[in-house]
Amino acid sequence: MFAHVLLPLNLEDSYLYSVPVEIANEVAVGMRCVVQFGAKRFYVGIIASLTEDNSEAKGKKIKPLISLPDKTPIVTQEEIDFWLWAAHYYMATPGDFLRASLPTTLIPESETIVYIHLDKAEVQLPPDEALVVETLRRLYKNKIRFDLLLSNIIGTRKMKLFEALLERGILSVEEDIHKASNRIGTRCVGFTPAYRTEDAIVTLIDNLHRKPARLRLIQRLITLQEEENLSFGGLVPEKKLTLDKPSTQQLLRCLLADGILEIVYQTEPSSEKHRETSTSLEVNLPVDKPTLYIASDYKEEMHYLGQHIRWIIASGKRVLLLLPQSTILDKASGSIQRELSLYNIPICLYTSTLSMRERAALRYRMMGTDDPLLIVGSRTASLLPAHLLGLVIVAEEQDTFYKQQEPAPRYHARDLLIARAQKLGIPILLSSVTPSAESCYNVAQGKYHCINATHPVRRASIEAIDLQYERSTKRLAYGKLFTLPLREAIEQRLQRGERTIILSALRGFAPYVFCNRCHESLKCIHCSVSLTYHKRRNVLVCHYCGYTISFPSECPKCSSVGDFASSEILELKGFGSERIEDELATLYPDVPITRIDVDTFRSKEQKQSLRENLEEAASSIYVGTQMLMHFPPIKGVTLIGVTQLDRMLSISNFRTDENVFNLLYQLSVKYPDARVLLQTSDPERPLLTLLQQEKIQDNGYTSSHALFMEQLLEERCLTNFPPFVRLITIIVKATEEQDAALVVRQLSSSLQSYSSYFSAVSMPMKPYVSRVRLQYIRQITLRLQAKVSSYAIRSILRERINALRENSLEARRVRILFDVDPQN
Repeated sequence: MFAHVLLPLNLEDSYLYSVPVEIANEVAVGMRCVVQFGAKRFYVGIIASLTEDNSEAKGKKIKPLISLPDKTPIVTQEEIDFWLWAAHYYMATPGDFLRASLPTTLIPESETIVYIHLDKAEVQLPPDEALVVETLRRLYKNKIRFDLLLSNIIGTRKMKLFEALLERGILSVEEDIHKASNRIGTRCVGFTPAYRTEDAIVTLIDNLHRKPARLRLIQRLITLQEEENLSFGGLVPEKKLTLDKPSTQQLLRCLLADGILEIVYQTEPSSEKHRETSTSLEVNLPVDKPTLYIASDYKEEMHYLGQHIRWIIASGKRVLLLLPQSTILDKASGSIQRELSLYNIPICLYTSTLSMRERAALRYRMMGTDDPLLIVGSRTASLLPAHLLGLVIVAEEQDTFYKQQEPAPRYHARDLLIARAQKLGIPILLSSVTPSAESCYNVAQGKYHCINATHPVRRASIEAIDLQYERSTKRLAYGKLFTLPLREAIEQRLQRGERTIILSALRGFAPYVFCNRCHESLKCIHCSVSLTYHKRRNVLVCHYCGYTISFPSECPKCSSVGDFASSEILELKGFGSERIEDELATLYPDVPITRIDVDTFRSKEQKQSLRENLEEAASSIYVGTQMLMHFPPIKGVTLIGVTQLDRMLSISNFRTDENVFNLLYQLSVKYPDARVLLQTSDPERPLLTLLQQEKIQDNGYTSSHALFMEQLLEERCLTNFPPFVRLITIIVKATEEQDAALVVRQLSSSLQSYSSYFSAVSMPMKPYVSRVRLQYIRQITLRLQAKVSSYAIRSILRERINALRENSLEARRVRILFDVDPQN
């Protein structure tokens, strides 16, 4: 027997391995396997298919599978087929999707660094685990490569022992080390599956009669389970069991090591308690095409989604709910329950901010049980097993966070789920207050079923403040951001005890530090971007590669020395959220001000503090980036100031107007009692005019968003942009600029002749940010002809690139990447 194995590498296809006779009866598609790839490298791959046909193996030296870490598959056949399809569509590799779908702890590679935490190895361990720990203690200090670790483990249970030590925290992988303590929910204790029956408990009590201390702890756990009306499978909070006594905690560690008890992080009420199943809505969504729900406001959207979720959970199936941003979802199951009006419904969170062990635990739970669950996640949750789903929901479907940019695969979570759900016959519900242009177009074409809010939306009033007038009349001083009308409006709210939001286009203090001698801004040494000044840390940071330096005393380019405070030499240009906060603190020194951006939402303590602040509306003024839109509405907000509208609209992107309009419209809907003031140099801009227009006619109500979409789609049709065409951007990256420039010219030239496939092939372009992490970037954009097969287009692209690499040394030195359906 032979197995085709997918490896977590940038490989176009699977690799063939032989199945040893001793494991032939155990092997199955979707199982993990340890294999040797190359002379000395070891990887954990996924068995994609099994075959008895040996024709492919003739004349080749086929290596055998080394071991099977699991007894059952951890990946479904549907997932494997889905990876292969998605890899083809997005011009990626199956290995890219394998890496994106499975946590690193499940698929370590030879080069994966494993960290050793011997201080956590003091509990009594089973003999085979203790032997591994003793070997590590003797030979290594604090880290080891994965392949070396395997070579030090004797026997066939290498992966089992590796994962057991991972679970105990004695080992952690490189990607997991900074997140190892980032558990979600309450740490609870329960019996392992082997001890969840009455007979097993009776036997256990008999066996522990010589260990009275452990027996007392077991009896206490059983008593607590009975008090909560739980069976032997129920979970009890660890603090309630141990009462935080060191002696009891040591006993618990012993029982954990013996495999009698286990730790589970519970994020929802126990599944054995009463669940709310009543709902007034009967779900009857079509499965042949997606349903788009256009909500009138945020609360209505959440209420509608909650009704659908309750119905599906009550029917015994699972629901996958995607929300845009992972940082907002982290540890937020309680607020999600409140927003969706869901109580006593099990919620599992799955985001990129979770540790690898937490992600692995959810996958095992989804594969090992058929419990009805609500899985709430960000973009990465679109890659979870889908075999028991009864409904897929993508909330705020227009959000750009659903598109993966770096690293590969560059997929769009919404579009992937649409294709996946239709193939599986699962209804998919897209919802938004401001649906994307693509979704509006698909509704018009009959590709989507639409449920539209038919009543007028109550929105905030929107007014524009003319910056040119403010500057010409000297009412806005040089280097200041807040105009007189905006300051007066803020002061009125402060006097009335109301709250204000100030929206910032950027984070940091100042996006540019400018030298008045050489007339250059300070730039990153790795990227072609200016460094952003962060005042709280007094550093300059590149927001692309993370390069950080202390604020210099002289210009690094011309070495001109000057007093930073006087701005004679190095001058701060532009406004970030930090600088806006500082200017507000100067204007209103006794007013509580809270800043909301990535920099204030990093640590566990910051996140908790900020969530409590927002729930209680503890500050009078909130300054934040667009991240603010992903939080529930803040109580008492009656003023919203957008200080840098021109900066938002200056981004060179065909979606800029759409994104900015959606942002402003959402603000006005989310805070209907507020007054929105927009500072702009062009108050007559059509986008701003359309924000105020709505139609109420005999045949119904047309929102300003619908009117804007009508105009936008007309413009996109005339200019040949999505959704009227499909785009593929080919990105060339190289360490030498001339290599990138030459290869992109050769590519553009070779594709010009395929006019029957591509309606247009752009000239080579140097993007605005043309160098990132020491890699020079050039690109071309392809507009695809309508009704040409996806397979044919991608076959041509791969053929042309392979031919180019055969004939060009420069093409072999560069990386060629694809961005299918780009968002810019």
